[in-house]
Amino acid sequence: METPIINTRKKIYAVLSTIISDDQPLDFLAYPAANVAFSAKVKGIEPGKSMSYNYQEWYFG
Repeated sequence: METPIINTRKKIYAVLSTIISDDQPLDFLAYPAANVAFSAKVKGIEPGKSMSYNYQEWYFG
């Protein structure tokens, strides 16, 4: 059972999504390629989709 507030929110999000997709200044599905170097002391780094991919797994060793 959906409340009127949820229905209103869905309509607002649909409008916002349309505005963003029509007027976006860049493609949010893409990211710039970058050359990144880390100290050999930092462990747990794996190649990923961005520079901070799996940062929660990094540690000094």
